[in-house]
Amino acid sequence: MVECFELGGDSPALSRLSNLIVGVFQQTGESLQQKGKKDLAELIWEQVSLPHSGAADLVKVLVEAIPAFADIHWYKGKEIHILKKAQLLCADLERHLGARYPAQFHFHDVAELTVMSDNVLPAVLRKFGILKLSESLSKRIDHSETLPPGDEEVELRALAVNACEKIVSVLKSRPVPIVAMDLDFYLWCKGKDPTYRSVERHSTTETIFY
Repeated sequence: MVECFELGGDSPALSRLSNLIVGVFQQTGESLQQKGKKDLAELIWEQVSLPHSGAADLVKVLVEAIPAFADIHWYKGKEIHILKKAQLLCADLERHLGARYPAQFHFHDVAELTVMSDNVLPAVLRKFGILKLSESLSKRIDHSETLPPGDEEVELRALAVNACEKIVSVLKSRPVPIVAMDLDFYLWCKGKDPTYRSVERHSTTETIFY
């Protein structure tokens, strides 16, 4: 169990961030303890060792077991599943362990994963001219105003997912098909390039989902 304490000294922003992180550790530990698991690795290994288990199954288990993975939001009366961190964990397991442990981590349904939308992908897609924002939202983001959790933030991330799904649907006709996971890694790397790193990203500080 992680003892809850405040970090960040006199900085309110750092204190809020550190308390969010500690809260995630506590919730995760409590959830795993309730399920009788010694750690996250045990939860994952048990799931991927089941016959015919895939990435979608693991995402479902992670989201149901760990609150910090439950990146699900209500938007205009509809439930929106973005699932950034749960899908990213599956993608990283596939990329780093798929060849070594193919029975467990070479997921047969990896193409069902979407891109892992946070604040990087919308910024890169905007730089490409793929996402076009309203003038008012563009100004707020460009002036580094905080975008609170809510409809605008969910819509922005969901639009990034939708745009990438359309890109992937076009790229499926290539001799070597591109899945959303590949596109996500490409866009993320672009986000690290100095040309794209300078593009302002939306800032949502009160979130544990990215």
